[in-house]
Amino acid sequence: MWQANRAALSSTRAWESIRLRLRKDNATVLSSAELDAILAQIMTLPMPPVRLRTDEVGSTLMALAQVLPPKSELLVSEFTSVVRHCCKDKLVLTADHLHVLVPFFLAALSHCPSWYAEQILTTLSVLLADNAPAAAAAFADSIYVAATPHLSPSSADVGARYAATTCMAHLVAVADAPPPYFADLWKQIMDNFKQQTRQLHVDGPRVVWTTNRTHYKSCLASLQCLLRLMELDTAASSSGAGPRCGLSLSTTAMVVGRVPLIDSDSDCSSKHPSQRGIGLAARLRLEVVRALEVVLHAFPHLITPTLAQYLPDTTTPCLVLYNGHPSVLTLAVVDPYDQVRLKTLHWLDMLLPLVNVKATLSQNFKHASTAFTTTGGALLQMVHQVHVMLLHTVQHEHDAAVLVQAIKVI
Repeated sequence: MWQANRAALSSTRAWESIRLRLRKDNATVLSSAELDAILAQIMTLPMPPVRLRTDEVGSTLMALAQVLPPKSELLVSEFTSVVRHCCKDKLVLTADHLHVLVPFFLAALSHCPSWYAEQILTTLSVLLADNAPAAAAAFADSIYVAATPHLSPSSADVGARYAATTCMAHLVAVADAPPPYFADLWKQIMDNFKQQTRQLHVDGPRVVWTTNRTHYKSCLASLQCLLRLMELDTAASSSGAGPRCGLSLSTTAMVVGRVPLIDSDSDCSSKHPSQRGIGLAARLRLEVVRALEVVLHAFPHLITPTLAQYLPDTTTPCLVLYNGHPSVLTLAVVDPYDQVRLKTLHWLDMLLPLVNVKATLSQNFKHASTAFTTTGGALLQMVHQVHVMLLHTVQHEHDAAVLVQAIKVI
């Protein structure tokens, strides 16, 4: 106990000594080389205890942002590395800290050459990950204006676009209402998402799905942002949200069953079977099912008339391949991530009461010249395939929560 307190005191003194050097009366005589040495020194310091981290680390980062010139590319680059190093563990900053740090990075983004944009935006997104509620009220509009050029689908800097999308995803995640720039942001993110889903396909000869992690991260960030925007839009205005949600459905259908069983699906270094599939592709599939759930809850009429889009066109042992792509039912059967299987079954549980199979099929018998119209045929196919899938799940599922949800759907 005594040794731990002594180590904490030593760490605190080291951070305090740096702040003393950075005081305004001293900072005016610090050269670029001295500032660079201070940044290098911080990278070697141990982190203070959690209870002191906001005061010690946050205040030191604020002091650095006050004296570093945002036009100095090398110092800005070193500072971004320092901030990311300090934010490896959760770092909650005060409003005073953010009112210095965020404007510094926005100024650096406008002054530094374009090839520094990815570094700066990535660092800003790291800050927003733990401090979005405090930063959104004061800086959401400014961050969007600064990030807009990098959100364009025509931008060649994929890393900067991903970082800018992540920044906006953090901001909209804590928003209570659609932002003033909602329409422009939706269009930019949706255009990016369409482009990114296409990039997931045919990355090389005999490779159906890409293994480029940046593509998955970008696609995931865009979908998370779209999902939150859909929630805000449906809560604020049900009239204008429908067409936008319908457009998102046609895009998510392309990645709904992204080849679940391959080694690259795992984002873990360990090859333990229980960790398999809990990677970027699995997280992407989970977000797709969440998006379907949001749309089904707000606009069931967008899904129920087009059930065939989410069903396989032929019955196979794995219930795969609707128009060359696996279906939603595929996820419930063979997805290696239990949360995806659970979420898919929950979505089906929400869907079935809205379909009203009995009424639709009865109407088809009364008014159709053939046994079933297109809608009736799709419903009958859905009932059959869902039943087969549920029986398979009950027989082979090893996760208790997924098994219970399957029984509920039955």
